[in-house]
Amino acid sequence: MQEIATRAGARTRYAGGAGSRQSMTWYVPSRVPCVSSRHSLAAWLGVLAVLSLGGCGTQTGVTTDSADPSGTKASPAQTQAHADALFEAIAGDAVEREAVHFLEFEQLNRSFNECMAGKGFQVPSGYLPIWTGYQANGTSGEWMGALGRKPSTMALATAESTRAEYEAVDPESVVATDGYQEAVAGCSTDEPVVDLGNRPGVPDGAEDLRVAFRDLVESVDAKLGPIDSYRKCMNEAGFDLPAGGAQGWQGLYNYLTGKMPLAPLPGEKPDALWSQYLELESAALSADATCRTEKYQEGLALLAPLLDKFESAHADEIARVDASWQSTVREASEVGFNPGA
Repeated sequence: MQEIATRAGARTRYAGGAGSRQSMTWYVPSRVPCVSSRHSLAAWLGVLAVLSLGGCGTQTGVTTDSADPSGTKASPAQTQAHADALFEAIAGDAVEREAVHFLEFEQLNRSFNECMAGKGFQVPSGYLPIWTGYQANGTSGEWMGALGRKPSTMALATAESTRAEYEAVDPESVVATDGYQEAVAGCSTDEPVVDLGNRPGVPDGAEDLRVAFRDLVESVDAKLGPIDSYRKCMNEAGFDLPAGGAQGWQGLYNYLTGKMPLAPLPGEKPDALWSQYLELESAALSADATCRTEKYQEGLALLAPLLDKFESAHADEIARVDASWQSTVREASEVGFNPGA
């Protein structure tokens, strides 16, 4: 099971005409959460749009309890919140992921920038944030996966960066001059070598914990039975989801993002295509809730005690990785990372 995204794996794209390389980072987004009190970094930086699901207590300092002190079974919302907060501690929140992306971008472009500087040119950054609006979905799967979470949320949050990818180079800028382009040609002969298994800023052990956590959720999903009845239910609601590839919630997410047009910029009036997409998204998520709630809640009941066991078994590792994510933000800040800008 992969964490939800249309950006599967890692790749590199080129930003602007400046020759800067915009990297697609190690983790791919699954989106949307309850925020615990594991640390307040994201809050004071003021860049996360927080959606609180309720029932957010603390357990080892990084997650929410899956049951209250009286021994009452956790509600579905509590279990989803627990999974979200735990996954975020392991795999990073929006600011921490963006810090990794920033460090990787700097690493990818360092030799090119130095070469261009040697030829008398300062390269425009070309850096584009990609994790603005990200929120964890710790149960992402087929039958599993939080209900009602809109792919449009992150698209709106990253609209400015997405549009910037398509902007043409200003013909009056230095980037458009022959001298600059000749320098680019001379400095672009060798591609940078990046170890994709050892991304800058990613805490040691984070990937192993992430895989173990996803395996846990996947094991619960497998107990819920074949997904065929979900696809049939969605088809009857008017959504012909493909029989191949990702299924269930993950398949629906890919279906919706595949139909999503460019999101409007802040303050920009949405065009007809965006308005039509929002209607489609709303109807699809409504049908998803009808077709998946029973199995999803059954899965949450199975998952709740397993989250407690997982957190207890890996408490020291989770605490270390969580602290390392915060160190990553500090490291990135020292070389110019400013998520609040």
